Amino acid sequence: MCIAGILLLLLILPLPLPLLLLLLLLLLLLLLLLLLLLLLLLLLLLLLLLLLLLLLLLLLLLLLLLLLLLLLLLLLLLLLLLLLLLLLLLLLLLLLLLLLLLLQLLLYYYYYYYYYYYYYYYYYYYYYYYYYYYYYYYYYYYYYYYYYYSTTTTTLLLLLLLLLLLLTTYYYYYYYYYTTTTTTTTTTTTYYYYFNYCYYNTKLLTTATTTTIKSPW
Repeated sequence: MCIAGILLLLLILPLPLPLLLLLLLLLLLLLLLLLLLLLLLLLLLLLLLLLLLLLLLLLLLLLLLLLLLLLLLLLLLLLLLLLLLLLLLLLLLLLLLLLLLLLQLLLYYYYYYYYYYYYYYYYYYYYYYYYYYYYYYYYYYYYYYYYYYSTTTTTLLLLLLLLLLLLTTYYYYYYYYYTTTTTTTTTTTTYYYYFNYCYYNTKLLTTATTTTIKSPW
């Protein structure tokens, strides 16, 4: 409005040329300044728009990052919940195993005590009977072995004596038979040779006598 008033005054009032040129220069300078201000404002507006866009982009990126972080947190929570459930299941299983082991231990202890008790008495009585049975068996076996050994030894000694007697009889019989046979054979041979000698000499003597008698002498 001030600029419009100044223009109206210039149109109405006759001004000298230098002043008019000066005013024109001033107006041109004002216009240039206004244009520069407009350009600056436009640049500022553009910068602000760019900053807004950048901020929006950054916000979008931050939102995306936040969403990703939220998703990651949700996944981590789910994983933690799953791990917690698994740990609880494992804990329950371990407790069940512990209870089963304790129950088995109690049963084992009960049965072990029970069987140990009966086994101890059974072993005691068994050992008692076994001891007496072994004692009597040993006694019986000792006397039986002694009797069998003495009987067997006596029988073997008798057999050995009989064998020695047979061998002695056979030896003496063989020796006597051999000596008798040899003596008889020697005597018979001697007698035979002696008889033959005597017979031959007698024959020679008879022949000589007969020859002597028949001699021409």
